[in-house]
Amino acid sequence: MKLRDLCARAQSRPLQETELEEFNEQVGGLDATLGARYTAIENGCVEMELDISDRVTQPFGIVHGGVYSALAESAASVGGLVAAAGARGVAGISNSTQFVSSVSHGTIVARAKAVHCGRTLQLWEVTCSSGDRVLTTSSVRLIVLSTRMD
Repeated sequence: MKLRDLCARAQSRPLQETELEEFNEQVGGLDATLGARYTAIENGCVEMELDISDRVTQPFGIVHGGVYSALAESAASVGGLVAAAGARGVAGISNSTQFVSSVSHGTIVARAKAVHCGRTLQLWEVTCSSGDRVLTTSSVRLIVLSTRMD
């Protein structure tokens, strides 16, 4: 099943474990390069994880700030695709990430929640955390593209 079809399915119910595995197998680009994986996808909420390794840290050994912004953009964009039922694409037009704390090992969990999903614009709030510690908060604004994703 294509990513678009999985996103359409997630609009009516959360993706099941086997569907999440299928989704993650098809994810490429920066998500694949970073080693990020989606752990929950449903209408209005997306969760993903990233195990921290040397490839995502800056010279001082803590996670590079751009990684958090990338996770926020990815989680919000998948949420935006679900909100559009996989029929239309989305593109980020604003990503504001606030840094709260740093981390050098463990797993980062990014949770995106819809604030507003209109026909043209969407707003998502994304929190990256490690354990009980909040690392960043992001606001991601998406534009819903006017053409189908084919």
